This record gives sequence, C-alpha cells and structure tokens, in this order.
Amino acid sequence: MTAKRFVKSADTSTPVSASQRAIEQILRRYGATDFNFGSSWAEKTARIAFRVPDIPGAKLTVPVRLEVSMDAVAGALGFTQNQWGRPRESSKWEIEQAERVAWRHLVLWVDAACAAANAGLQTMSEAFLAHTLVRTPDGDVAKVSEMLDRAAKLQGAEGGYRGLLPAST
Repeated sequence: MTAKRFVKSADTSTPVSASQRAIEQILRRYGATDFNFGSSWAEKTARIAFRVPDIPGAKLTVPVRLEVSMDAVAGALGFTQNQWGRPRESSKWEIEQAERVAWRHLVLWVDAACAAANAGLQTMSEAFLAHTLVRTPDGDVAKVSEMLDRAAKLQGAEGGYRGLLPAST
C-alpha cells in the first residue's frame, strides 16, 4: 500500500471561481495583463495564462502559461488507488476536489513567485522561466520547458531537457 502524501490545501472547499478571482487580484497587484483562465475536463487540467512585467514598472512583459494536471493532484490526494494501492477510477467528487486543490495551488504558486520577484529576489522571467511562452522555429508557441524537451529529444538525450544536465558530483 502506498503512503498518502501531504498535499497543501487538500481539504479546501474554496470554489474554483474564488481561486481564479484571487489569482487575478494577485496578478493585477503586480501589473499583469491579458488574463486567461480555464479548466479542461477533457484534458483534466487547470490553466492560466497572463503577461507580467519582468521587473516592477518595466514595459517588457513576460508571457506565461501555468498548467496543473488534475489527474496528478488526484493521484497525490490518493484518489486514484484503492486501499491496496491498485489503480481505480476517481469519483466525480474526487475529480472536483482535485480541481479545487489544483486551483488553490495555482494561487499559492503565483503569489509566491510574484512576491519573490517584487522583493528583488528574482525577475518574473526567472520565476516563471519554464512556463514562459516563446515562438518555436516552426512558428508555434510553446513553453520554454517544452522547447528544451524537444531540443533534447532531437539530440537523443534521454529524459528530455533534464537529460541535458550533467550528473552532480
């Protein structure tokens, strides 16, 4: 049997719409624009996209897309295994709870990253580097992490972009 993991906000009852409003308030506080919020039940993801100034007051904005897998959250909450650790289907309530938890995590993620950037610990582009949107050579738009994964695969590196990193000594 698999041990249950600690998941912050696991028992949240905060509606998704309240979390989305909280994220928008946080982002507005730091000068972000072009908000886009959504949940895809087909893909089982919670997603936000926005543009935020790289440093406070800067004209240069960083396009960011953050996604959270509701399946991953459901798994961390123990909703995808039975009492013996075998796979099982999550109930409708469990998927809805995973969605609420996913959105609470997006609130925490955005708030922490923006606060750190505003305090001068990092720039927004550093805070959201893996999730910053860039134009690909073929004209599509992708996250930096997706671009690195593609580059690593083209070079035959195992493990995606993580395979590009040398082993620590």
